[in-house]
Amino acid sequence: MPDNHGVEQRSQIVRMSQAGLSIRMISWRMGVPKSTVHDTIRRFLENGFCANRPKTGRPPSLNDADRRNLDAFITHNQWANLNEISRAIPNNVSNCTISKAIHDLGKRSCIAPKKPYLCQLDFDQRFTFAQEFGHWTLQQWA
Repeated sequence: MPDNHGVEQRSQIVRMSQAGLSIRMISWRMGVPKSTVHDTIRRFLENGFCANRPKTGRPPSLNDADRRNLDAFITHNQWANLNEISRAIPNNVSNCTISKAIHDLGKRSCIAPKKPYLCQLDFDQRFTFAQEFGHWTLQQWA
């Protein structure tokens, strides 16, 4: 059965069949092919349920706990690059996998804004200003 038929739709097909409606009538009312109705009813009679079967496939390299640890590490080490992050993760996963996991967490890479360069003259002027006006009260600043 194609994946575009949800569990609710399949269970509705089964309920109609149990109510005594024909395959043709169920097909017409639900707007699905007769073969889909027939296959759905047959699978229900064989298995006893309409739920999706578990999918096969490779398990993810990073489980939920690893993703939480990755999120915590990134939060505390905002300036760490991808190589530093991959060395900190105990799993032996590729940088590409870590990069995708970071993206899935909603984090994004960005370059820190450039700060204005302060030379020694700027430091001296600020220090002189602070010494000169450091004792002022709020009324004097107003």
